[in-house]
Amino acid sequence: MMKAFCHLLKKSQVKLVIVMVFTMASIVLFGFHSTAPGHPSSMRVVTSSQHLMPSINVQSSMAPPSPYVQIIDNLYRENRQKIEEGITQRMQHINENLYRICKEPTRPKSNNLYQFNEFNLTWCPVFKASSSLWKRYFISNFVPSSSSYNLRELEGRRLRPLKSSSKDGQLYRNEGDSNIRFTVIRHPLSRLISLVQNSAKEHEMVALKRNWIEDAIFNNRIPRLSKGEDVEKYKREFQRYYLSLEGRKRDVGNVEISENNMLLKPPYPRLDDLVSHIMKRNAEDGHWAPAWSWCQVCSNSFHYVIKLEEQPLEFWYLLEKLGLWHERGNFVDKVNFSPKPDKNMSSSQIVEDSLKLLNNDQRSWINRYFHNDFVLFQYDKIRMTED
Repeated sequence: MMKAFCHLLKKSQVKLVIVMVFTMASIVLFGFHSTAPGHPSSMRVVTSSQHLMPSINVQSSMAPPSPYVQIIDNLYRENRQKIEEGITQRMQHINENLYRICKEPTRPKSNNLYQFNEFNLTWCPVFKASSSLWKRYFISNFVPSSSSYNLRELEGRRLRPLKSSSKDGQLYRNEGDSNIRFTVIRHPLSRLISLVQNSAKEHEMVALKRNWIEDAIFNNRIPRLSKGEDVEKYKREFQRYYLSLEGRKRDVGNVEISENNMLLKPPYPRLDDLVSHIMKRNAEDGHWAPAWSWCQVCSNSFHYVIKLEEQPLEFWYLLEKLGLWHERGNFVDKVNFSPKPDKNMSSSQIVEDSLKLLNNDQRSWINRYFHNDFVLFQYDKIRMTED
């Protein structure tokens, strides 16, 4: 997919100039701005009762597509049928394999779905799978007075389960009847690696230290220390180091660290620290919960399950179907457009380096823990090492 994109990028330089000329001319003459392929306007087309999209706050929504977006548009138009067929087959596969997972119909006791009835949308955020991109978009449009982009800002949008079944089978009391349910998923290993990489940022180290980082590092590394090493001294150095990150000490940057203190080499969690922590804690957290359970696919049927590995083209298809085609410029996340030798995972080198930290017990546990994600969403399981 990325090779085709890069090829188009080189091939389309002349085309792009022509497209830009015609686009600018159209804007000057007719006030034209790009609409979804095959549709005469940006009106919603997925339900019988069509509604004009409400006014939104994102300033770029009315701007003409950037050259970068136009290149994606061209590639999308050329591959739209193939993309639609792939997503359709994925949804059929999910529905056909649910019986393996869902022993019997269940009613949600709590949920992680958020409604935006004004847009006829219901969204399940799978953490480390572009959830921040969507979260920022929804907060900007529905909580414009917010000074943060924390998911708690959308708490009032969370779906509330009904206490008993309704005659029409409705599960929630505050979801629009015509809402489209969607989520974005990602290979489980890529999600874990992304969480570890993000946790290496100093502000995240401080914020997540008491949440899980300290326990993960201590529980995984202390048992590996040699006998006779001063564990308590290492712990004190660890605490002073993190206090220096918080700015509570005057000797910031001058914290003495013992040469053999493995608790601070590195001072942030590695993949094996995280996996060992999840294995022992056995508690569901949105950052590492399997997508199938977090979004409760046994209770909630989804119209679209999009793979992050297939962006930007699957994002383009989703935005078209959601009636947000004119907003696609806000969903250009170039960080995730880098070439991936294996479309199921992150950069191959990062994956290989991370996998070297995991033994076969940890790899096997990941495959079991995320088994239903691997089955439903057709991702490859993690290979074992050859002893």
